[in-house]
Amino acid sequence: MQGEVYGNSTNTPYAYSWQTQPVPPSLQQVPDDIGQNERQPLFNIRNPAFLKGAAIGAATAYLLSNEKVQQSLIKSSVRLWMSLQGGVEEMKERFRDAEAEIHAEEQE
Repeated sequence: MQGEVYGNSTNTPYAYSWQTQPVPPSLQQVPDDIGQNERQPLFNIRNPAFLKGAAIGAATAYLLSNEKVQQSLIKSSVRLWMSLQGGVEEMKERFRDAEAEIHAEEQE
């Protein structure tokens, strides 16, 4: 059959060929000028992505430098951490209770 690769002693076709496939002519040579026409200035004020990034960066810098915001972020982080720890402890307690019930049933 055309396209099958034989290579073992039983002449059965392999499912996958280890030979490399030829590269199509359109991909063999990459022109040197790709992307040259797409260059833009570093700070393009009219670029929407630049404006969004600048606004987000300015807002983040303002919020993180504000002492009240820092305190509320720290308090929120501590509350979240404490609730996670409490949830883990509750889960451990439930597992211990279930384990005790299983041992009690086995002893009966």
